[in-house]
Amino acid sequence: DIILEALELTFEKAKYYTPKDTRALVESAYLESTSFRGRPRVEMGFARGGSPNYAMYVHEIEKYRHASPTKAKFLESAMKEDLGVIRDRIASGYARLMGSVA
Repeated sequence: DIILEALELTFEKAKYYTPKDTRALVESAYLESTSFRGRPRVEMGFARGGSPNYAMYVHEIEKYRHASPTKAKFLESAMKEDLGVIRDRIASGYARLMGSVA
């Protein structure tokens, strides 16, 4: 839950950067807590199961022009921009859990 919470603002930023011509791509966004081999993990992405089928092209091909603020590499950009602050959010979440102030 702490990691999920720490990624929420970055998830919103990724959706902000996502091209919205038909809105199908931004509406395919997901952020959820899952389990893998008995351990919790957080998944964030777009176009689960390949729908919409053009998501990879929109994300990966930078030569395609998008109206600002949308862009190619929308998820990657948000993650790179927020990497330091995500660490801080996680540390703060664990500090709250352990009863100290961060």
